[in-house]
Amino acid sequence: RLAGKFPCDHDRHATTLAETAIRGGDRDAMMLDLNKWGVEFATANMSAIGRTGAKGFDEALGFGSDALVFIEKTAGCTPKSIMAMASDPEKIMALSAYDSEATQFSMGAYRTLVNLAAEGRDAPAIDTTPTPEDERALQSVFFSIMMDERVMKLAQAASAGDASAASLESTLDICELGETVIGKLRRLPPDTKARIWAMGAAEAVKSLRSLPLAGT
Repeated sequence: RLAGKFPCDHDRHATTLAETAIRGGDRDAMMLDLNKWGVEFATANMSAIGRTGAKGFDEALGFGSDALVFIEKTAGCTPKSIMAMASDPEKIMALSAYDSEATQFSMGAYRTLVNLAAEGRDAPAIDTTPTPEDERALQSVFFSIMMDERVMKLAQAASAGDASAASLESTLDICELGETVIGKLRRLPPDTKARIWAMGAAEAVKSLRSLPLAGT
């Protein structure tokens, strides 16, 4: 898809990989090149991605579900297991290896970015002005999430102190809770999804431009 829809990007990326190989870079070095390219491509094409409307929003939710599966496979879903993974340098280094779960996850994400950018490139701009219908839909989702038993336990633990919070660290399933939130967001009206996605894309450009990879 990259070669067919974005031939210049494809050629530049292929040249970069070839140069890395000539310098003696291994597959892990090429993965760093790929990650750098991904940030640059997303930054340059985020406006187009934001014009994919409800489909782009749903693709992002699918990416979120994939991310939760990745977390479950590599770290586990409790806050305690996730923090243990994040604080282990050897495990973090292993995630960057060419044949790791993280690499497969990243490559899938980049394929999604390319597909969305191609679909949104010639699409019309989306009016991001919120409507009363958007506000009602979002309020309904927000209150539904806040009334979830697990979220209520989180709020209670935060106000109760360290003992309650420590208990949740070992028992709360972040992946399960995340899937519940994703499921609620999937039920938003298509027009609301489209406006949220377009607004989010505009904000994402600002964040991407602040990343070191985006400017090097």
